Amino acid sequence: MRTWKGRILVAAAVAALVAGNHVEHSLRAAGIRRKAAAQDAPVMEVVDNAAGHSSIRIDEGTRRAGYLYFNTLEAWAYNKDKPTPCPASVMEANGHNVKLIGFMYPLQEAANLTVFCLLRSTQTCCYGPRPQYNQYVFVEVAKPVKFERLAPVVVEGRFVVDPKPDEGYIYRMQGESVRPAAANDQPVGAAEFARQNRLAIFDFAPLEAARTAADRDAGIARLAADLDGKQVVVEGFLVGKAGDSPPRIMLGRYAWDGKAAGTPPNLYNTVLVAPRTSGDAPPVWWREAVFKGTLHVTTDPAQQAKNGIVSLHEAVLAVAPASGADALVDTGPLVPVLYEILIVGACAGMLVMGLLSGKKPAASGETT
Repeated sequence: MRTWKGRILVAAAVAALVAGNHVEHSLRAAGIRRKAAAQDAPVMEVVDNAAGHSSIRIDEGTRRAGYLYFNTLEAWAYNKDKPTPCPASVMEANGHNVKLIGFMYPLQEAANLTVFCLLRSTQTCCYGPRPQYNQYVFVEVAKPVKFERLAPVVVEGRFVVDPKPDEGYIYRMQGESVRPAAANDQPVGAAEFARQNRLAIFDFAPLEAARTAADRDAGIARLAADLDGKQVVVEGFLVGKAGDSPPRIMLGRYAWDGKAAGTPPNLYNTVLVAPRTSGDAPPVWWREAVFKGTLHVTTDPAQQAKNGIVSLHEAVLAVAPASGADALVDTGPLVPVLYEILIVGACAGMLVMGLLSGKKPAASGETT
């Protein structure tokens, strides 16, 4: 009986965890939307996939006058082989000036663009699946505008329902202006941040330059003697997260898109950064960041895979505050849904194994 009571208690605890996780997220998301409505600012959602990559999506739960939304455009399930009429909900915007918030997908290789597609999320920009016709808008502007790879923008202009699937679109806009969707802090350069704080900038080169295991061991020992426990400034590319709670940021010497472009991170070209507070985590659309914090060097090889060779603790993000309302980001449940599924699956497996083992609950008055 005790065995089954234990399993039932574990299952109840897991159910309470899952329910509490979603209730907390629901309350937090509602607060974010209220704040966004008061500031007239957009809300971004961070969406994690099974491969561990994150994409950013515009939350369209709150509607504002003068704006057109992708979940409205998606009402037209367009099929080029069997075309159907465009729904009235979309045709209401046809020929009118509207505002549309989204992420730029370039159609030309340049820092400034005159044509691009606007999408609701960054998934396609990060080697995601090809979007359907009703998931993007083809935009043309008269004057070149700066390409923002991961920061959301507001495009204002004349929206047209113009199905031309052979040219790659069914919706287009004659853009009159393209601006950031919200004012956000911008990164400060490492040299300026180091000067302000009178600190040295961490140099990746000596550790990475070692060619043999002996050289690397000697380099790690020298690094520990020179910098362990000292305050430094570290700059680099945001190349991933370590799976801790809260997650640590992987700051690499080289850019890496998580798939194929750039140089993959490793122990010798990456610093694991533990932000001091949640406010010291960079916005999810930043590519690079600068931090100051206390450097720690892990000399025990058995701990290096988990803790990295170099880590930065109590890290403070370098930012130059911008004016205006900040973009608000819903980072999702505290326990990601993927982890919930794994936990629930393990719990269910435990109960199933109990049933298969034949150890069913004893009759009333019996003990096991």
